[in-house]
Amino acid sequence: MIECIVFDLDGTLVNSHNTIYKATIKTLEYLNLKSNLDKDKFYNMLGHHFQDIFNECEIDVPDVEHFINIYKGFYFDFIDESHLYDNAFTLFE
Repeated sequence: MIECIVFDLDGTLVNSHNTIYKATIKTLEYLNLKSNLDKDKFYNMLGHHFQDIFNECEIDVPDVEHFINIYKGFYFDFIDESHLYDNAFTLFE
């Protein structure tokens, strides 16, 4: 008998690219960290750890763990930007 099924949402069933991008920009601004974060480059790196994204995009974030703690608060400010991928429900049929 199956007791539990776990789904990964971000990038699999749910397109949360805009949510993640906007929360990242808001967090960088909140922390007064200067960046010119290219949206397409950022989208292509989603799934990588923030430290790797910042290194690749040449953004100096001295304390990534602190960044992530702040980011988590802003993430839900932009949650309405996330949406199910087309045909996501067909996976459950």
